[in-house]
Amino acid sequence: QRREVEERLRKAHDDLELRVQKRTAMLNNVNTALQTQIIELQRAEEKIREQAELLNKAQDAILVLDIHHRVVFWNKGAERLYGWTTEEVAGKNADELLFKDVPSRLKGYEAIFQTGAWTGELEQIRKTGQSATVESRWTLVNDEKGTPKGILIINTDITEKKNYELRLLRSQRMESI
Repeated sequence: QRREVEERLRKAHDDLELRVQKRTAMLNNVNTALQTQIIELQRAEEKIREQAELLNKAQDAILVLDIHHRVVFWNKGAERLYGWTTEEVAGKNADELLFKDVPSRLKGYEAIFQTGAWTGELEQIRKTGQSATVESRWTLVNDEKGTPKGILIINTDITEKKNYELRLLRSQRMESI
């Protein structure tokens, strides 16, 4: 009886040992797969950081709005043009920040959802309350299913150019008078 019990114990021990080895091998495989995924995610994050840094080097204001016009991305060019930091505008409604009147807001929205892009001049406001004239280029951003998920906006400050043109027109009028 004792030998029989010892034999069963040995068999149970061997079975348990085999199951532990199988589970250990399975966990090692899962661990290796997770480590690979972590490395891939780290590479993707690094690529995103590099791309964001490149966008920050641009002189133009580059911003991305979600479908509800909330700021998702705001580069250093936008900080220089408008005066708000990324932290101040993150998640805020860009319409309320940048526009005084409703017609200016609607200029591009109607066209972008019909054609996927819009280009034009806009009057916007800075953090200081001063007006800024921008040449604005909008592109609709879709998800992998083709559903609109946001708007990429690139704004070039043309305030000084417009002011110069106005001064030039005034002086030409004065000359003609």
